Amino acid sequence: VSCSRGCPHLCHFCAGRIANGLQVRYRSPRHIVDELRLLRDRYGVRSFGIEDPNFTHDMHKTKAILEAIVEAGIGLPWNTPSGVRADKLDRELVQLMKRSGCTAVSFGIETGQQATLDRMGKDLRLKDVEHAVNLCREAGLKVGQAGLQAARRLFALWRDFREKRIDRSTLQAALIPVQDQLRAVLDAGEASDDAPVQRFCRNILAVDPALWTFA
Repeated sequence: VSCSRGCPHLCHFCAGRIANGLQVRYRSPRHIVDELRLLRDRYGVRSFGIEDPNFTHDMHKTKAILEAIVEAGIGLPWNTPSGVRADKLDRELVQLMKRSGCTAVSFGIETGQQATLDRMGKDLRLKDVEHAVNLCREAGLKVGQAGLQAARRLFALWRDFREKRIDRSTLQAALIPVQDQLRAVLDAGEASDDAPVQRFCRNILAVDPALWTFA
């Protein structure tokens, strides 16, 4: 489910500002609730993910959306597979996320090195990450790293491309911008329990993109 579009941040590795623009535009809470009710009642959806590039950018608007979900009694578990900004959370918002059905929060941390974050143009402080993680754990939410989810999605995409023998240049366009994310997944040991994804990340990072094949 998408509740908003756009992201004002200028992370060097992300094409979001090109695809969605720098201005964040939110859908109305009522429109979102109507969509969730439709998905639940007509199509039997039993959980959902909020795929926004920057769902919590305007915390006031985010809270209004979550309050509407609670008031409507949607009652579906949800998570944030695309990740949220660690510096755009407070205790009130985290607790409201929990009450509205959130079970897990992913953060686009990318790396545990402040200097690397700065070079990426991430505009994020690791102390804010630590604070946000603590808030989520206090509320009983699972905490994850969006990079691992991205690695798993890309691995599934690569496997699908190989089976269908789709031109490799299309896949390269998807993989080149996220090489730093794949490297961060390996550095943090996040794929240690997922051998195929771990091997995929290592192979992509070890080979010049111009030489990638489906072998």
